[in-house]
Amino acid sequence: MRWHLIWIRAWWGTWQGIDSTGVKGGFTFKKNGDVVLIKEGKPVNLGEKAGKASWTTDAKKTPMQLNLILSLEGKEARSLPMIYNLLDSQRIMIRQGQGEERPTAFVTTDDHSQIILNKQ
Repeated sequence: MRWHLIWIRAWWGTWQGIDSTGVKGGFTFKKNGDVVLIKEGKPVNLGEKAGKASWTTDAKKTPMQLNLILSLEGKEARSLPMIYNLLDSQRIMIRQGQGEERPTAFVTTDDHSQIILNKQ
């Protein structure tokens, strides 16, 4: 249990990087489980009727899993399934799935679904 709490604390804060298309993006993971999506250095506006975006991780899976859950007012919550690899204490590699499918591995070629984020 203690290991899990230390791992979760490592996520808290802002992580940013540049994808293979040159777009700067990232996330701010909050202690309360909320997440702010960032594109070009600015928070992404989920719309006037947005609910919230939250996050969960599962470090016991291989590869480790990250889920972003978008809860928009009046709509069913949508999950963005991802995988991640903590490269070191300041860098994390994330790959997003297509639609509701979670990727099963990282790729070695340029791929807009994969990004390395640096802790800010």
